[in-house]
Amino acid sequence: MSEFCQLLRDVYSCAHCPQDYGFCDSPNGSYYKFPPLIGATGHADILFVGINPRRSSSNLVLHEQLMTSKRTFAALASNRIRGEPYIRASGQERHYHDHLQIIREVYGEAVPFESCAAVTELFLCATETSNSLPSPESPCAERFLPRVLTIVQPKVIVAVGSRVMDYFRIKQVERLAADEISSCIAGHNYGVVRMPHPGNTGLPDLQRRSEIETCILKVRSRLG
Repeated sequence: MSEFCQLLRDVYSCAHCPQDYGFCDSPNGSYYKFPPLIGATGHADILFVGINPRRSSSNLVLHEQLMTSKRTFAALASNRIRGEPYIRASGQERHYHDHLQIIREVYGEAVPFESCAAVTELFLCATETSNSLPSPESPCAERFLPRVLTIVQPKVIVAVGSRVMDYFRIKQVERLAADEISSCIAGHNYGVVRMPHPGNTGLPDLQRRSEIETCILKVRSRLG
């Protein structure tokens, strides 16, 4: 069994974290969750790291499908739902629109997300909000993130929001610039840059655009 398939299997059945983090039992006996990767399932230049998946009225059906079908769970890891890309420019999931802007600016309009990037989370199980999750530590990330990094081997990690950046600051080796650090995970150093969280509605549009543009410049610099 490949390292990726083993990771999928281990995550699918995991209920290691306490339920009072806000997690809900799913039909398969573990918590509702997303795969440990969405996008590239092997080496990729960019790894976006978010806080955790959300359960809302708009995606309850998707969550049910994921936790009643290992095939659907594996398909989403490859960025496919019902044969269509999940993270895409015309997709309904607005959370990933800023991710896609970064990809378009770095690689061009026509490049599929999964050809150069992947998404993972500090907590892989889903909640309605992130309020009950510990911060900045994450027992889930301690358990699975090193395995994700071994599979993806990213040239740059993009922390989605300040809360995720705070997790990487725990492991900070060097502060390189404002919102750019080097972090050591499982004996390897990774460059980490921050992008604004898409759910931060209090961030003025002008500041959001400026922070995304800064993130793009730092990603380009990391990719050479």
